[in-house]
Amino acid sequence: MSFTMAIVIVLAAGGGAALLTWFIRRKVHIDALRRHHEIGGAVFLQMGVVFAVLLAFVFNQVWGEYNAADEAIARECGDLRVAALLANNLPADAAANIKQLITDYVTSVINNEWPAMAERRDSIVAESHLRQLALGVARLSSANADEALIRGELIVLLRSAQQHRETRLYEMTSGLPLTLWVMLIAFSVTLLGFLFFFGMEVIVTQMAFTAVFAGSLAMVLVILGMLNYPFEGAMALQPNEFQQTLVHVGHLP
Repeated sequence: MSFTMAIVIVLAAGGGAALLTWFIRRKVHIDALRRHHEIGGAVFLQMGVVFAVLLAFVFNQVWGEYNAADEAIARECGDLRVAALLANNLPADAAANIKQLITDYVTSVINNEWPAMAERRDSIVAESHLRQLALGVARLSSANADEALIRGELIVLLRSAQQHRETRLYEMTSGLPLTLWVMLIAFSVTLLGFLFFFGMEVIVTQMAFTAVFAGSLAMVLVILGMLNYPFEGAMALQPNEFQQTLVHVGHLP
């Protein structure tokens, strides 16, 4: 979802709520509406508390998964940078080969896997390059203690990078279940419905209050939806860390 679409949804929710308030006030006398204040106000407050608790739980979960995806990207790229730095201490041919394999993998993530993740898919090309990188490290010579030590460290780093990639791919498809969305929308509509049947002397004031309330609820739900899948929409995570990793590897002597 783009920012433009999000703004349209929020404005539409606020405008629609204001028009519906005006329509109800034209059809129902204010004295009839005021009879609901005593009980309706108490129920509204109780439901508002329940909705706030539910929303806080859901938002914390979504924000946590969004940050987990971002952290997985940073850690994966960190492992690849350290691996390239270590490989630079190998004999020239071996170092050039490992750095080229890292470059190929990172490039495939940027060009192939990132667009695929926006559609909740992984990339066979990126998976193939990662496998080739692992095989290249496994085939390194261990002629002396230093080379054996570097080879062992590279294997550990690649295993860690693979785990962080799996986390990234998991968060790609880990969204809120439909049941929670139904609950959130149902609570929002119910709370908004209470405002339609409260009576205020000035109809314009009530329309303004209802519009602001509806727009605020829509804004919260829209932001929640934009964070729900970390690699989609206007707030999607970008491959900046991988691009910096390419620069880092390319600048190694």
